[in-house]
Amino acid sequence: MKNAQSILILLLALAVVVLVPSLISSQEERRQAEQNARWALEESRAYKVRDSLSALSVQQLTLDRKQLERYRAQDLKLIKELQVDRRRVQTIVKTETETVYQIKTVVDSVRCFDYQSRWSSLEGCLIGDSVQIKFESIDSLLYVEHIVPKKFWFIKWGIKERRQEILSKNPNTTILSAEFIRVEQ
Repeated sequence: MKNAQSILILLLALAVVVLVPSLISSQEERRQAEQNARWALEESRAYKVRDSLSALSVQQLTLDRKQLERYRAQDLKLIKELQVDRRRVQTIVKTETETVYQIKTVVDSVRCFDYQSRWSSLEGCLIGDSVQIKFESIDSLLYVEHIVPKKFWFIKWGIKERRQEILSKNPNTTILSAEFIRVEQ
């Protein structure tokens, strides 16, 4: 009888040791699927800082290697061209910006113009029936990655989601879109 109880206890302990990691793994997969579904449904939040600087808040999307190859083949092609080992890729960040300038300058008697500012320069000359122009634009993007904790009333714990705030320091630039992808090993 004691042997049967010992064997039963040993079998139960073995079952717990085998099943608990599987349970933890499936809970993590479910949490990740919920987060990715939230990412698909949530739009990026655009806002202004200091009334002129464009900022965008995006949630992290998590993909495993197979999902990355399936849904982001073009990104992987570019990563290969950069000669980065795709097995070592941890995060992919894409940002699309648009810079619009309203430039007003004087054309001198030689029919040339020159405009300079902190963020851009434009110079050119009218030569006969054509125009020769040189335009330069500078932008500086700031990326801040942070976590949003889970909340219950005023108590914060754990990680609800990971986000990235992207700020363009050029007041003439608007951030149109961004993606923040973490690649799981």
